[in-house]
Amino acid sequence: MKTLSNQQNSVKSSALFQGQSLDTLAQPVTQPSEPPIDGDLQIVSQEGICPSTLLKRARAKYLTNAIVFRLADLDSPLNKAYWNSFHCASSLVLEDGKLTGRYCKNRWCMVCNRIRTAQLIHTYSPVLDEWTHKHFLTLTVPNVKAHELGLTIKIMNNAFRQIQNNLKKRTSRAVSLFPKIKGFRKLECTYNPVRDDYHPHFHIILDSEFGAIDIKEMWLKKFPICADIAQHISRADDNTCIELFKYFTKVLTKTTNEKNEKKYSICPQVLDTIFKSIKGIRTFQTFGFTLEKSDEPEIENIEKDEKMVAFLDRTVYGWLQEFSDWVDVKTGEVLTGYEPTAKMLKLTGDDHE
Repeated sequence: MKTLSNQQNSVKSSALFQGQSLDTLAQPVTQPSEPPIDGDLQIVSQEGICPSTLLKRARAKYLTNAIVFRLADLDSPLNKAYWNSFHCASSLVLEDGKLTGRYCKNRWCMVCNRIRTAQLIHTYSPVLDEWTHKHFLTLTVPNVKAHELGLTIKIMNNAFRQIQNNLKKRTSRAVSLFPKIKGFRKLECTYNPVRDDYHPHFHIILDSEFGAIDIKEMWLKKFPICADIAQHISRADDNTCIELFKYFTKVLTKTTNEKNEKKYSICPQVLDTIFKSIKGIRTFQTFGFTLEKSDEPEIENIEKDEKMVAFLDRTVYGWLQEFSDWVDVKTGEVLTGYEPTAKMLKLTGDDHE
């Protein structure tokens, strides 16, 4: 197992934790008066997390910090929130077999996105399993430049809200031949590096093909400039449903050279443009149905692994980016043993070439 030398451990641990309370390392980004983002994360700890899960979380934390360092260098109104993600899960306390940390809940945080995705899948999979004729609908508008993105997203949200209201009024009539349409809607945004523009769009899963066709027709009436062929309908399977619950936007920009070789890079200005445009906007919503409070399942604790029990005598782990891991502040032992690949090091600029 990797360890820090005694001198490194003494210097790093004291610099990392001196004068910092574990209860105040990470504060919520949004103010209480703002709407919750993606329902907010309810879990602040995981009990008995297995080593493979911890390894993935270490990878997510390593990549998140690399992104945050670049975002925080920008003169952005989200600068404070970016730094808040630097503190996300920066300390883990292990007590009675439970690892406890503080999480930032930000959309650019890979650690929180993994937790959020697991929550959504666990909560809504039982609903999707009941829909035997579910369909996948993509609603688009023409690509826009950076300065138009925020307004375009607001217009799209308002248009879909009007469609929801029309559906609700139509099915609430005493005599209605229209079945109730149920669905999940997620806002996504991608970036085209060749044209230097942005593509906001909705991905929607509905309980019927009728609902997909109906909403598509309403959308085209509101946006006659949109091409019919760009609004896509297909049958939804389990993989489609899982993809819907994943990240709002890809944090890596993909380009292809003349040899058709793919290259991934971190473009902080692009990410900052996207995140500023959706600040305070819910990216995931349901419509046509609600879950009873008692029916909303909590994330089940992941089954304990024997290797995790070996860590029961540890107390506090602090994240060190140069070690790509959480390190026991007393012994210098790392928690997961995660080692970034050569591609990851090149992506984050830590290959020192």
